[in-house]
Amino acid sequence: MENSNLMNSMSESEENNWALFSHLGILGGMVVPFGNILMPLMIWQINKDKSEYITEHAKEALNFQLTMLIIYFGCALMCLILIGFPMLVIAGIIHIVFTIIAATKASSGEYYDYPFNFRLIS
Repeated sequence: MENSNLMNSMSESEENNWALFSHLGILGGMVVPFGNILMPLMIWQINKDKSEYITEHAKEALNFQLTMLIIYFGCALMCLILIGFPMLVIAGIIHIVFTIIAATKASSGEYYDYPFNFRLIS
C-alpha cells in the first residue's frame, strides 16, 4: 500500500514541469490542429486527481487558449473589412507574451492568472 502512495506522489519540480507544459500548449497548436487546446485539456484530465497545482494551471491555460481561439475567430471575421489583419498580429503577439509569462511563473512554482480570460472551464 505504501508503495502505491509513493508512486502517486509527485515532487515539486514534477508538478512545476506539468504546469509549465500546460501553458506551452501554444506549441502543440503549431504541430497539431487544436493542439493548443488539447494539450492543457489532456494534462488536466491526467493529473486532476494527483495535483491541485497542476489542475489549476491546466484549467487556466485551457481557458486562455479558448479565449484566444474566440479572439482569433473575431479577428478573422474583421479581416473582411481589412482591420482584422493588424488585429491578428496584435493578438498573436499578446498570445505569445502572456503564454511565456505564465510558463515562467508555473516553472517557478507560482500561480498565474491571465489578465483577460473567459472562465469557460471552472
